[in-house]
Amino acid sequence: MMDRRLIGNNVIMSFMDIRENRPKLAMHDVQFGNGGPMADMACHYFDLMRWYYNSDPKSVSALWRNNSNGNPYLSSIEMKAPDTCIITVEYESGDMGNMIISWAMPRHGERSLGGHGAITGPLGFVLPDEQQDGNGLKVFSCGNDITVDIDQADEQNCVNAELAVYDSLISEIEGTGRVQASIDEGIMSLAASLAAVKSGVLGRSVAIKEILESRPVMMDCMKGKA
Repeated sequence: MMDRRLIGNNVIMSFMDIRENRPKLAMHDVQFGNGGPMADMACHYFDLMRWYYNSDPKSVSALWRNNSNGNPYLSSIEMKAPDTCIITVEYESGDMGNMIISWAMPRHGERSLGGHGAITGPLGFVLPDEQQDGNGLKVFSCGNDITVDIDQADEQNCVNAELAVYDSLISEIEGTGRVQASIDEGIMSLAASLAAVKSGVLGRSVAIKEILESRPVMMDCMKGKA
C-alpha cells in the first residue's frame, strides 16, 4: 500500500500509548534504566514509520512532562524519566508522524489505552485498527474502497511477530538471510528519541543531524528542564 502510494505522498501516521506506571521500575529511570516511554516506546514508532516510509527521520518536535512526580510507587528512582509526551516527527521523504504517549497512570491492574490511528494522505486513508476480517488491507483511495492483498510471508509475520524476528536473526547467523533491523536502524531510532527529549527542553524542533553529531545520552538531553 505504501509502496504504491495509494493514499498519496506526505502521509501522516498517528499512534497512542497510554498506560499505568510500568511494573519494571527501571523503565522509568532516566539515569540507570530504560529512559521512560520517550526512549522505550517511541523508538518502536520511529522505527515502524521509518520502515513504512522507507526514509530516515529528519527532525523531531516534542512537548513532555513528568506526571508521576510525587507518586510513591516510583519514589526509589532518583532521576525519573519523562513519562508523558506529544511527539511530531518529519521524515526525509516529507511524510510525518504523531504520537501521544503516557505511562503516568497509577497502577491498578494493567489498564491501558492505545493503538494505531488513521494513516492519512492527500488521496485517502487507512484505519489499521479496524482491519479485523483477515481478507487484506482496506484502503480508501481516490474515492474508492480498495482491498490490498497481504502476501503469505507478511501474513505469517503478523501472526507471530516475535517468532519472525527470531527466525530472521537465526538466518543472519547461519548466513542464509538478514536480520529485520540493523544496528544503524537502531541508532537512527535512538537518535529520534533523544531529539524528542531535547526538543522538549529547548522548545524547538531538533534535527536528527544534531544528535548524530553530538552523540548525547538521555541525561544530556534533559539538562535545563525545570
